[in-house]
Parts: sequence; C-alpha cells; structure tokens
Amino acid sequence: MAKLYNTKGKVTEVNIGEVGTQERGDKIRELIDGYFAIIHLKNGKSFFINENGMNRHLPVNEKATMEFQTHAYNKAICYEGLIFGNVVEVDSKEIN
Repeated sequence: MAKLYNTKGKVTEVNIGEVGTQERGDKIRELIDGYFAIIHLKNGKSFFINENGMNRHLPVNEKATMEFQTHAYNKAICYEGLIFGNVVEVDSKEIN
C-alpha cells in the first residue's frame, strides 16, 4: 500500500494499483497532478513527486520535505531541499 502526502499535511494510505501497469502510472499522475520524478530514499522508500511542481508554483509539502531531508541521499536534487505538491510514497522494492 502506498501513502499520499498532501500539501495540507495529511498522510493517507492509497491504492495505486499493480506494479508495472499503465493504471498505476495514471493513478500516480492523478494524485500528484502531473508527470512524476522518482526519488529513492535511504530508508527504503521512494517518493513520486511532481516533476514540475516548483515551476507550477505548487505549495511546499512540509511533511514530505521533512521526510526527504531526513532520508535523502542527495538533497541537491530538489530546489533548496524542498518538495512541491502532493507526493506518493512506496517501498522502493515496489518499483520495477
């Protein structure tokens, strides 16, 4: 089961479908409102983030940013270490 970190600070479990299916990608794009980039974290999790969140002026996701700054391999991959917009978190082993 995946988790959705929304920009209002709420974290909920969400069903994003089966690994490797088109429906899964479509669901993730729907939840984060756009195309995604994947960030792998040291804690065995991965974030699907909106790849254009900053340019679209999406709000900073405070909860996801805290997780990212705690577990990131390299904080430089995000502007000033900030995550913009909704984020979907999965176990890294669920990514094919």
